[in-house]
Amino acid sequence: MQPFDETTSTTGELSIPVEAAPNTGELDGATLARLPNLTDYRRAPHLQRQQVRQRPNTDALPAVDANTPLPPGSRTRVLRRHPRQLSEEQHAEFTRIREAYIQLQARYERDVAAIHNAHEQELATSHAQIQEVLAAHMALQQQHQELEQRFQALEQSLDATAEQKALEKVAHATGELEASPHQVPTLLQDAIDVLQRHAKEQEDKHLVEILFLKREMQSMAQQLEQKRGQVDAERQGLLSLQSSAKEQADLRLKWAHARLLARTRARAVIISLALLLLLLVLQFACMRLFNVSVNAGLSLALIAPLLICAVCSMCMATPASMVKTIYQGAPHKRKNK
Repeated sequence: MQPFDETTSTTGELSIPVEAAPNTGELDGATLARLPNLTDYRRAPHLQRQQVRQRPNTDALPAVDANTPLPPGSRTRVLRRHPRQLSEEQHAEFTRIREAYIQLQARYERDVAAIHNAHEQELATSHAQIQEVLAAHMALQQQHQELEQRFQALEQSLDATAEQKALEKVAHATGELEASPHQVPTLLQDAIDVLQRHAKEQEDKHLVEILFLKREMQSMAQQLEQKRGQVDAERQGLLSLQSSAKEQADLRLKWAHARLLARTRARAVIISLALLLLLLVLQFACMRLFNVSVNAGLSLALIAPLLICAVCSMCMATPASMVKTIYQGAPHKRKNK
C-alpha cells in the first residue's frame, strides 16, 4: 500500500497548494494575485466535508500499497491531523501575507510622502527662481528707462548745441556777405553750390517736362486734326446722304404726283370714250327704234365726229407729253461741234 500524503485525505478533501514566498519580507503585486483567498480559512474543513457528502458513494478509494499497510488508528489520526495542520498553515500564511501587505502599505506611504516633499521642494525652488527672474527683469527695465531718459537728454543737448553753433556760423557768414557782397564766404560756398546745383536740376527737370508737354500737345493737336477731318468727312457724307435722300424723296413725290395725275387723266379719257361710245350706241338704237333708214353716209356722219372728239380729248388730256412725243418723233438736224 502507498503511504498517505500529508496534503491529501482518503475521503477526497480539497488540496490547496501553497507557494513558498521568498523570505525577503516584501511581496509584489503578482505574488499577491497568485495567493489563494484565505479570508474564510476556518470554513475549509466544513467545505471538505460538504464535498465528501455531495460525491456519490461509488467513488473509488485511493489505491493502497500492500507493502506498507497502515493500521486503522493511524488513518484516523492522519485524517484528524490534516485539517488542523492545514488550518495552522493557512493561518501562518495569512499572517505572513498580512505583514507583507502592511510593509508594502508603509513603503507606499513613505514613497508618496517622499514624492510629495520633493514636489513641494521643486515648487518652492521654481517659485524662488521666478521671483529672482522677475526682480532681475524689473531691475533691467528700470535701468533701460534710466538709460533712455539719459539718451534723450543728451540728444536734446546735442541738438541745441549744434543748432546754436549753426546759427552762429550763419550769422558770421551773413555778416561777411553783407560786408563784401561780391565775395562769397567760404562757409556759404558749399551751400551756394548745392543751391545752384539744385536750381539747375530743377530747371532741367522743368525743361524736360515742358518738352514732354509740348510733344504731348503736338500729338494731341494731330489727333484733333485727324478727328476733325474724320468729322468733316462724316458730315460731308451725311450731307450727301441727306441731299440724295431729299432728291429721292422729291423724285418719289413727283413720280407719285405724275402717277396720280396720269390715273386721273386716264380715268377721265376712259369715261369720255365710254360716254361717246354709249352715245353712238344710243343713236343707232334710237334710229333702229324709230325705223330710220341707215346708210353708209349717215353712219360715217355719226361716227366721224365721235372719233374726232375722242382724239381731241386724248390730245387735250396730255398736251405736254403729246407735244414732246411729237417733237421727239420729228426728224432733227445734227449740230456740228
